[in-house]
Amino acid sequence: MDWYKLHHGLPYDARLGVVARRSGLRRAEAVCLMLCLLDHASRAARRGSVDGFDIELPATLFNCDPAKVDAAMAAFRDKGIITDDKRLADWERQGVTGAERQRDYRARKRVRDELQSQTPTPKKGRQERNPSDPDDTEETLARRKRLSQQAITRSTQRRNSHEGAAE
Repeated sequence: MDWYKLHHGLPYDARLGVVARRSGLRRAEAVCLMLCLLDHASRAARRGSVDGFDIELPATLFNCDPAKVDAAMAAFRDKGIITDDKRLADWERQGVTGAERQRDYRARKRVRDELQSQTPTPKKGRQERNPSDPDDTEETLARRKRLSQQAITRSTQRRNSHEGAAE
């Protein structure tokens, strides 16, 4: 996958303020470091993993001592942003991948197709009416006739009102 979700409120996450204070980074740098972690986790073979994250890259980006980034990583772990198994804690919010979504769709389609093959399909073309069909009752036929007459009456009234207005 070439993208990941960035959820609302990330720049305002209070935990990032704590990370910044503990590490000596500015808050904007802590937010940027979080983005670097998200990017790394998205590209990892085991998505969501921050194992192997190179702290020198963001240190170079921020033009700061790598010890500050290392301290920030420790604060991320302390605040529960990075789990003990070196994964981003909220990674599940990213949802399923396209491949997983496609797999689920195919499974649902297979079940639907199996169900459809088990139910008989009606024959196409003109069919004999079933005498017990509710559409064939006299009451239904009378109602259809009444509705048809009402439609004709309304149409005639509209035409007459337009003719009267034109005169």
